[in-house]
Amino acid sequence: MRRRQLAGLSQGKRKEVDQPIQRMQPKLKLKYEENETELPGSVTGIKMLLNGQLYFAQSSRYITDKESYQARQNGFSIRAIPVAINGIAIAVNPNLKVSIQQSDDR
Repeated sequence: MRRRQLAGLSQGKRKEVDQPIQRMQPKLKLKYEENETELPGSVTGIKMLLNGQLYFAQSSRYITDKESYQARQNGFSIRAIPVAINGIAIAVNPNLKVSIQQSDDR
């Protein structure tokens, strides 16, 4: 039985991502590691990965060029494998004078 440490996604998103991973790799046992001083999230998970604290990290964003460079400096490479789409909803009080523009990033 292999155990891999990971961090990065919120509790709710973990179920959505973990289930397909477990179906594809049933011998892989996921164990979440929390950072002692930083809140969980993509930045923290990738930082822990780059510092050698994790085997892999789940993230809601792509890896930056700076992070790829840091991995190479540490003697390994990292890559993103998209497994889910992350959505963001913005709610604005109708009494506020805010103009919202929509963008299509397809």
